This record gives sequence, structure tokens and C-alpha cells, in this order.
Amino acid sequence: MTVLASTYPRWQGDSVPAFVHSYAVHLHELGWDVRVLAPHHAGAARSERIDGIEVERFRYWWPATGENIAYGQYRGGALGPIKGAAYTLAQVFSTLRLARRSDVVNAHWLIPQGFASAVACAIARKPLVVTVHGSDVFTLTGRFSSALKRWTLGRARTVVVNSSATLAACEALRSRSYELLPMGSLLTPAPTRQDAVPDVPLALVFVGRLADGKGVDDAIRGVALARDRGVDCSLRVVGDGPLRASWEELAHDSGLAGHVVFEGWVDPSAVPAALAAADALIAPSVRAASGAQEAFGLVFVEAALAGLPAIGTRCGGIPDVVVDGETGLLVDERAPEQIADAIAELARDPGRTRRLGLAARARAEQEFTWDALAPRHAAVLSRAAGM
Repeated sequence: MTVLASTYPRWQGDSVPAFVHSYAVHLHELGWDVRVLAPHHAGAARSERIDGIEVERFRYWWPATGENIAYGQYRGGALGPIKGAAYTLAQVFSTLRLARRSDVVNAHWLIPQGFASAVACAIARKPLVVTVHGSDVFTLTGRFSSALKRWTLGRARTVVVNSSATLAACEALRSRSYELLPMGSLLTPAPTRQDAVPDVPLALVFVGRLADGKGVDDAIRGVALARDRGVDCSLRVVGDGPLRASWEELAHDSGLAGHVVFEGWVDPSAVPAALAAADALIAPSVRAASGAQEAFGLVFVEAALAGLPAIGTRCGGIPDVVVDGETGLLVDERAPEQIADAIAELARDPGRTRRLGLAARARAEQEFTWDALAPRHAAVLSRAAGM
């Protein structure tokens, strides 16, 4: 099978999110011959094998330093439309060549991968499975982009969506059958503390990109309100991004020096330790200005696997992962007062906080690990391929 993705490790140890690579590896372990097609980037090999997966990277611009559409490097400018067209055409031709040697093509994200694959599969007469991750359907909602998405949804033999929020957005574009199936966690479950420790500060952690939609400003305000009420709590912010400086200033202006600590970016291998050192995850995501929202939120699964309850929002697919009052606490978007209430609730009863965390872990192990999900993804692909 051929898998298409625009977010894929460019080399071993790359900081680019590796969830599609993890997906490919787990399918390979189930006996699938997986070939990945991803955009090229300066410094990356044109083809290589990573963890048993054959990876091919298509060229779309010369010199290679100009290949800056994918991997969070997009630069518009005067050449933006021309470069975008070159990117799509190169992907169509590369997909067509690989599709002819594949039983099924699986494109991750509706556009451009889904669209390019739909064109190639129509020519090669091969079945197409499109996996929708959320950002591809929540954003780029103009008339032309929406038309491309609707056409792609109509051409795919199977469409997989990662959450109920993504499902609703896709159904609004095109009525058809969908497979609701999230991606699995990248992390190995960390050891979980079984005991509750009273009379110590509640240690909260945020893990993610410091960008619009992540709600770290609301988390900071919630911590400030909780501390004003006499709740002893702290927040560790793990991650980096364009809003880091403004959020550090907000924490300082809120009198939270020493109580809100910004760790910056850490290697993914260090995330389990960051989670294990906390009592609860706080990730009050909101709908971003672009329309993007937390489609699923793997960080909630990763925290659950570390035995942490979560304070999250009723935004996007978060309620698919966090069961309010059972595995964590849900609040409304942009509601620091409710966040402060949730912090106080967890701090007031450490025993219940640990029970919520253990329940979160049990649910995540049963429903959101690759051991649970990979066979289901493989079954979807097999049906689409007629195997």
C-alpha cells in the first residue's frame, strides 16, 4: 500500500510530528508492505528506509531550499500560487506511479494529499482511503477549497475521521458513510503513582505548541484565579511557539513568577517524564482564528496513559477522549473562572484526582493505543482493497 502525508519525519530524530510514521510502522508489523510518499525538504534523502518503512520524497521545486510548503515551513510571497501548483502536480504524478504498484492508496489530509491521490487513483483505477485529521476540514473553508474537499470525499472509497467533531465537519461538506477511527498514541505508558499525596501543591502540566487555539492564556488566568482563592497550584508549560513571549509576559503580569514555568521545546522522548512529574494535564483548547480546533488531541491520550486526569474544554474532539467527571474535567472555551473551579476541585481531593487518572489510563489502554487501533485500521484498508 502507499501512504501519503505532508507531515512526516524528514530524517531519523526529526522534530516533525511522527504520528503517520507510527501508523505506518504498526501496519507494517501487522504484515502490510507500506510505502510512504512525502514532500522533499532540503537535507532529506530522496528515498530511504526508516524502521522498516520505505519512504520516498517527491521533488517539486529547485533548488531544494525553495521546497518550503510542508513541515511548517510554508512561505507565501509572489511565488506562492505557482509553487503550490507545482507541489500538487508533482504529488499527482508521484502518486500515480506508486499507485499502479499498490493494492490501496491511503492519503492523510483531504488537501492536497487527498485531492492529488483522488486524481491519481482515478487514472490508475485503484481504491483510495482518505484519512481526515481535522485541520484539513476545519480550515480553508472558502468556496474553491470546499469544492475540492467535497470532490475528494466523493472520490474516496473509504473516508476515515479521527473524532466526532471531524465527522460532523465532513458530513456538513458531503453526506456519505464514514469510519470513525482515531490515531493511536505515540507514547509508551509511563509508570503511574497509585497513592494520593495530600497537602502538596497541585502540579499541572501543558504539553503542546504555544500557538493560537491552545488556550494557554486561559490556563494561566485560571491558575492565577485559583491561587487568589488560596489554592496551592503550579503550571509547567512544555513546548514552544509564536505566542510564548506574550504568554510569558501574561504569567509575569499575573504575579505567577515561580508558579508558571516555561520549559520550551523538549524532545518527544522527554514528554513521558514531564507528564509523570505532574498531577494533571491542563489543555483548555479553543477554536483558533483560522477556524482550526482540537480535532482529537493525542496529548490527552498520552496524559491518560501516564495516569493523569485532564482539564480540557468542550472543543472539537476533546470530549471524545475526556469523559467529564470520570477521566477528567471539562470546561467551556474561554472560561478561566471554570478552569479555576476545576483546579480547586482536583486540589481539594487528591484521592479523587488519582482515581480519575487511573480511570483515564484504563480507558486509554483499552481504546486509544496502537495495540487496540492498528488492527481496526488494517481491517478498514483490507475492505477498501477488497482483500
